[in-house]
Amino acid sequence: MAGSQMVSIDNQVIISGGSEDDKDGQNTLYKLECVTPDCTWQSMAPLQLSVARYVHVAVAVPDNFVNCP
Repeated sequence: MAGSQMVSIDNQVIISGGSEDDKDGQNTLYKLECVTPDCTWQSMAPLQLSVARYVHVAVAVPDNFVNCP
């Protein structure tokens, strides 16, 4: 998927956004799941981006950097 971004969080690889047609962004999040020897991208639905993104920046921010209720 073009224009998606990948981050590593707690030994998991997650991609966000991107585009399959190089025009419209997506709000889907995918997690790489591996069962030896095969790996597949699994949707993290219902978790998703609130706004569809394409060619964006993603940064994993540790929990201790933010103060969220």
